[in-house]
Amino acid sequence: MSDYILQTSEDNYFDYLEPNADQIYIRDIAKALSKQCRFNGHCSHFYSVAQHSIHVAEIAPTELKLVALLHDAAEAYMGDIPTPLKKLLPQYKDMERKVENVILQAYGIKPDKIFDIKPYDLILLATEKRDLMPAAYGENWSMLNGIDPLDDRIRPWSADVAEKEFLNMWDELWWR
Repeated sequence: MSDYILQTSEDNYFDYLEPNADQIYIRDIAKALSKQCRFNGHCSHFYSVAQHSIHVAEIAPTELKLVALLHDAAEAYMGDIPTPLKKLLPQYKDMERKVENVILQAYGIKPDKIFDIKPYDLILLATEKRDLMPAAYGENWSMLNGIDPLDDRIRPWSADVAEKEFLNMWDELWWR
């Protein structure tokens, strides 16, 4: 077996050198994202990538909800790397795009649809900054200029709840 194969928590395998749609399982994605904390853990409470993805899907228009739920799915296989570090790792970004495209292909989503999610992702980021980051964290989040947070406050869920809710939303959207 290759040194570049990840065994998932659901006992599946993901090949980083030759990723393909047959290696993608929604349960792997839900479980991994529910256990990954946003902001590399540098927030006031555990807040999973799965919960973030659900909230983005909740505010996205109907035709984008499924892609919104999956917009960070590559992190199930690659981890949630903080954006400032990602900017320093161009090869990582290339690999992330490749994995993202394979995931979208697995579910019949055109890869360019991922770019339509950005405005909703930024609204969630503004809300997360307000609700989950220290007040003194600074105002240097230039990507949030002109972006208003949601009125509702984020109440972080446990990993188990996030996984269950992710799969519930998946079932609702996938069978639609």
